[in-house]
Amino acid sequence: MYSKRLNAAIMEAVDNQMKELPEAKEVYDKLIAAGYSEFDAKSNIGYVLSQYIFKVMSGEGEFDNDAYIKDLQAILDDPKTFTPLDELETE
Repeated sequence: MYSKRLNAAIMEAVDNQMKELPEAKEVYDKLIAAGYSEFDAKSNIGYVLSQYIFKVMSGEGEFDNDAYIKDLQAILDDPKTFTPLDELETE
């Protein structure tokens, strides 16, 4: 199951990341230039961001900005395409 509210919160966080973190905006721009949709570009960044949020929220560690930036840049080596939420079963 996927949560529309959780997805909206992650996408808002991605928008904020692109405003505050030049590396996030750079990855987004490169994905767009490579032909990925805005949805897929933001979803790739959101996927990485959500892993870091989960790690911190579950007490598995602190936020490591340097590792986060490396993981964002690694998206460019193997970007994914995502299924829009309106095509998935949601809660």
